[in-house]
Amino acid sequence: MNASLIILFALLFSAFFSGMEMAYQSAGMLRITLAGKQRRFYTRFMSGLYNRSTHFMITLLIGKFIALAIYGIFMVAWLGTPLGEHIESGILVLLVLIILSTVLYLLAGELLPILFFRARPNIAMQVFALPTWLIFILFYPVTLMFIILGKFFSKYVFHSDFQLRQQQLTFGRPELSYLVKESQLSPEGEEQTNHDFRILRNVLDFAEVRVRDCMIPRPEIIAVEEKTGTRELQQIFNETGLSKILVYKDSIDNITGYVNVKDLFRNPKTIRSKITPISIVPESMPANKLLAGLMKEKKSIAVVVDEFGGISGLVTVEDILEEIFGEIEDEHDFIRLVEKQINNREYIFSGRLEIDYLNEKYHLGIPETDDYDTIAGFVLYHYEDIPSLNETIIIDRYEFKILKVSRTRLELVKLILHDQ
Repeated sequence: MNASLIILFALLFSAFFSGMEMAYQSAGMLRITLAGKQRRFYTRFMSGLYNRSTHFMITLLIGKFIALAIYGIFMVAWLGTPLGEHIESGILVLLVLIILSTVLYLLAGELLPILFFRARPNIAMQVFALPTWLIFILFYPVTLMFIILGKFFSKYVFHSDFQLRQQQLTFGRPELSYLVKESQLSPEGEEQTNHDFRILRNVLDFAEVRVRDCMIPRPEIIAVEEKTGTRELQQIFNETGLSKILVYKDSIDNITGYVNVKDLFRNPKTIRSKITPISIVPESMPANKLLAGLMKEKKSIAVVVDEFGGISGLVTVEDILEEIFGEIEDEHDFIRLVEKQINNREYIFSGRLEIDYLNEKYHLGIPETDDYDTIAGFVLYHYEDIPSLNETIIIDRYEFKILKVSRTRLELVKLILHDQ
């Protein structure tokens, strides 16, 4: 056989053994185990290899060194003579040969296969399961001999125990994500609406949630000026059902704090004496970090600012927890959140209902942007003012009739869809 072909095969085998070693270390054993429970073809072989971890790793090393030895021998025969014809110094020939052989081997036999197999470890384990098992069986006598030698040297030379290592089933974030994904799918592939698994999925994704993802947008913030009288503030509390209302000075971009409804029971002369300082956080702050900070400070509310320092929203502990547990309804939510379909074109919605939820359920096609999240926010964003009762507002193909409105909030609307 041509020396160049032998070198090529040696590189391929070395790449195979290096890649499988990386795939074995990178692949999630949990996936292999779950697939084994489903009795998939390739898992019969891979489960056997995982149960013989030390034997398998030694087999890969043996195969790699055999391939490396063959590669080195035939590289000398293939390049030694041509290099000797052009270079007189034998030492220089040897040096050039070592450099060329090493660079080629590291690239084709180590680096590239390691990068490829590490990026797709589970696919590699599936595709090469059968040939890997056959090689494992072929090399098993040699592997067993090295294990016996290892035990001998460990016991009589190094005075230590030679333990056969077995791959442990460990759970990390990728494995848990995979487990949740698999558990949410029935054998027919249809997603089950399992509340517990949805919560677990939200917990796993919670580290990626930012404050901007769970805040109440600026158009929906209910706030009062510092000069507002206590009776007027009490009326706003009654209308909104809120327990805390923000207080600002001159402009809503200058929030000074908030007032708790229970402080009004003490009949203060002005609301300034009952203002509680409020935390100010950036939109990009991780939600889990804010939640920990609020719990540490024993507070439940914070103001969110954008990159320019302007007020962009409001976030509460309840809003953050809803990212994990889903919508948390209290008695006020139950009263406000109305959704009723009259026919295919007419609906009655609470202003607090989120647009992405309505689009998904009723296929309304309402545009979604970061400027608003709810029906009320959509109307206020385009109308730029609090509409009057029974007023009709047309935005593109969407006609809104205001059914209920307060001084600070759009409560209930009737939506009529028109043809484009």
